[in-house]
Amino acid sequence: MDRALATVDARRDPAQPLYLQLDFFEPHQPFAIPGGMEEREREIRAVLGLPESYERLAADGFRAQGPEPRVYRMYRRNWGLTDPATALDYRVAHQLQFEHLDGMIGRFLDGLAERGLYDSSWVFFLADHGEMNGELALLDKGAFLRPQVIRVPLVVKPPAGLASGALPAPGATVDVPASLLDLAPTVLEVAGLRTSEARDGMSLLELARLGRRPDDRPVLCDVWSHVVPNPCIGTVFASGDRDLHLFTYNAADDLDELYELGGGREGENLLYDPAKAAVRSEAVRLMDR
Repeated sequence: MDRALATVDARRDPAQPLYLQLDFFEPHQPFAIPGGMEEREREIRAVLGLPESYERLAADGFRAQGPEPRVYRMYRRNWGLTDPATALDYRVAHQLQFEHLDGMIGRFLDGLAERGLYDSSWVFFLADHGEMNGELALLDKGAFLRPQVIRVPLVVKPPAGLASGALPAPGATVDVPASLLDLAPTVLEVAGLRTSEARDGMSLLELARLGRRPDDRPVLCDVWSHVVPNPCIGTVFASGDRDLHLFTYNAADDLDELYELGGGREGENLLYDPAKAAVRSEAVRLMDR
């Protein structure tokens, strides 16, 4: 953080806008307890448990429950966490690194405030992928597409005193899927820059104004390989009943996936549930389009 703030201080013309991107490796294995957080580690360990999906699998010898593409079984067998004590260690260390990162970002934001720059700045906070964190006895992001690995934090802090109408009203909810591909168009818009180049995403501000995602800007995500190859592509969409779903097409497997986003069945593959037949057909049509 000291180097980041030194970069802010060293800019040649303080009157000119500054773009600064800070990239953090944590939270990421190999995990370790950050120095000075030993007491916090004990506090977290006292209250943190294992996910319900872990306990359910462990009770049945870690055998798949319901339709599951083979990539999950491969990851669980070779890179999974079938020892409960190790799985808990992983989750505790993961939480500690989140808190350590939170403190570092807080130092940077405090530094901006001390320099009188916080109120006039756009701040974007995001992550590149999610984490299984012990769910289904799996860790990291794998080479698969399911809710836990495609959902990431995305927090945007606009400048104070922005013109009315530029953003949704305070307290308003914009229930529209967003993608990391939307960040570049957003930054270009707030910087007052226009480009004729084709782009896959759209400005989050435009998305909020529209209140819906246009058909030609779908949320798409894909995987080719991470440790093992598993070519697959997914799309997030609002189905006819307005519920959000993730549909994953696995090109190298005879099993595909459909997940509700939110609610009690989020981690369950519903593609073969008769009650989801209409949503399944809708998902296939959307993917084809």
